[in-house]
Amino acid sequence: MQATCKRTRDPLTGPQSGRGEHGERAPSSGELDALFQALPIPLWWLDCSALNQRQQSGVRPVAANPAARALLGCADSSDALAAVQSPEDSSLGGAIGTVLLHLCDGRPPAAVSAVLPAANGRELTVSVGAVALPVQSQPWDRIWLWLAPTSDVTQPLARRTTGTTVLVCRAEVDDYEKLRGLWTSEAVHEVMAATVNRVRAILREEDSVRRVGSHGLTMTIQGLEKEADGISLVERILDTTSQPIQLDDGEARISLSIGAASSDQSIGQPQALLNSATLALGEARLNGGNRMAFYDASWGNARIDRQQLCDAIERGLENGEFTLFYQPQVDLVSREILGLEALIRWQHPEKGLLLPGAFLPVIDDTALAVELGEWVLDEALNQLKAWMRQGLLMKAAVNISSAHLLAGDFPRRLRKRLDQHPEINPADVEIEILESTAFSDFERAQDIILECHRHGVRFSLDDFGTGYCSLAYCRSLPVDQLKVDQSFVRDMLRNPTDMEIVESIAQLADVFGMEVIAEGIEDPEHAVILPSLNCHRGQGYAIGRPMPPGHLREWIEAWTSAPGWGTQMEVFNRFNIQLVIAAHCHLAWIDQLLKALADHDSAQIRSLARTGCPFRTWYAGRGKKRYGHLPGYGVIGEIHRQSERMARQLIDGSGPAGSTTRADVIEVMTGLRAEFVSSLAGLLRSLREDGPYPS
Repeated sequence: MQATCKRTRDPLTGPQSGRGEHGERAPSSGELDALFQALPIPLWWLDCSALNQRQQSGVRPVAANPAARALLGCADSSDALAAVQSPEDSSLGGAIGTVLLHLCDGRPPAAVSAVLPAANGRELTVSVGAVALPVQSQPWDRIWLWLAPTSDVTQPLARRTTGTTVLVCRAEVDDYEKLRGLWTSEAVHEVMAATVNRVRAILREEDSVRRVGSHGLTMTIQGLEKEADGISLVERILDTTSQPIQLDDGEARISLSIGAASSDQSIGQPQALLNSATLALGEARLNGGNRMAFYDASWGNARIDRQQLCDAIERGLENGEFTLFYQPQVDLVSREILGLEALIRWQHPEKGLLLPGAFLPVIDDTALAVELGEWVLDEALNQLKAWMRQGLLMKAAVNISSAHLLAGDFPRRLRKRLDQHPEINPADVEIEILESTAFSDFERAQDIILECHRHGVRFSLDDFGTGYCSLAYCRSLPVDQLKVDQSFVRDMLRNPTDMEIVESIAQLADVFGMEVIAEGIEDPEHAVILPSLNCHRGQGYAIGRPMPPGHLREWIEAWTSAPGWGTQMEVFNRFNIQLVIAAHCHLAWIDQLLKALADHDSAQIRSLARTGCPFRTWYAGRGKKRYGHLPGYGVIGEIHRQSERMARQLIDGSGPAGSTTRADVIEVMTGLRAEFVSSLAGLLRSLREDGPYPS
């Protein structure tokens, strides 16, 4: 009777989807090969793609590890492979058929005893078991068969000798992208080879080290009496590998991050052991690198979730799940379209469209951030070229992470990409970096930006005003544009302080010869007021939402045909703008209070009354200095004080407001609001007649 392997849930390794039971990343074939060769358990790698139920005609052993050859006393791998191709009626053949049948039918795993013919006519009583490996680059039916003396093995990763421990380590070179940027590929290969040799010199004869991928290592340390012995070896490895490596052209320095997991923790299967070491590696890197982290089962789900998300991002890149949306940037006065900001989105197969805040923070300062950033650059350049073919000449701003920018070879890779798109003017490409990125390693960021400038690429400092830069650093940083953080723009109609911050940033940009652009323009009033603050560029929902590239032409047609804001802008000028915004704050506070009264929202009334209106502070300070000389300035102040006084009486029960009905209070407050608007209009008229205010 024929049997096929069910692709549902494997009893040993979890769902057969390239993931573990908890969704952890399946080890790569290179990682598993390193572990296969290093483990002290006698292992055979089986190809069971043509497996027949209760027969072994479809089982093909493809490899035997050193422990398997030692168990049988075989000097040659072919002899070890032949040993598991026994006839069905042999003890070993029957045991293999049983464990494979259990594996394929999804039944709980079972170790089966068998008698194994070995060298010199010996017979060994062994336990036989199997592990299915969900390896992404291999078919599902790659299986590890394990054999070992019954007295020694009760599970696939049991200790070879009673009382000893196996330690599996995953290691990666820190700042590998920087290494690649500083040295040629031949030199990097030499550095990696020297690193492997240094590790091998520290490990004992029974231990092993294998290089995995471009800058990774897998180490197996076995026969340990206690975990501390292995940790001591790893600490020596960290110290030795951080020493300089002599090359023909100079001296290279690297460091390693190492994650370790022990068979003492009853992790069980090879996949789980490797995944635990990988989680520990992530912890070591997260804590700054050049250190070891030991897997701790008490970590809980947070680190597993983070690792799962990183793995999902990596798969998403491979599967084409990421896309770019584009948000327009315009001149707020002329309405000229200046360019577009490229914003990444993740079309998650299960969760739908995800915004960058849902996944980018997890990969910050990792090699994956560099890989994703490279994809964004490629995609944006390809889209610019596609628009050119459609007759749309656009400019694009691309966000670059700290890890991506500060990798030493960023300018070279950017130049290479520009060379691949000769039809694109480098000046049409703008790199946006966070303020915190630029000042985390100022001198290096300065050198990188200057080199990119030589290629013709522009730079913008994003989220400006939220970081910690000094004026001296800001003046020295060779960026072309400051981007006002959206939090200041969004709140400037409610808080005069935010408005003053926006105005100050615009003045700072002007002094340093930089352009300034405001993000977060969600209301037409923002777009109308910003030019009066010397900020003529902007982006936000009031202009255009982030959109797929195919929607751009439709937006352009709508934008160019819509009426401008010219008549509204005439109301504002640099003399009255602060007064208008401060008055707007007072009116917004009154409107919130009226709504709370109408809704019988006592908690909101108390909150508004206790915190008061931000107009008060501005009126007594900056406002008085600028506008106190105008007739009528004291009138709006008195109206404001009456409004706040009524609000306080509402919550403490004192005065007229405390002893009257809500309807009466609403009527009085509405009258005060109208009186304030009328007095403000008179004040603005006198401002136009009297001209500039005292400086």
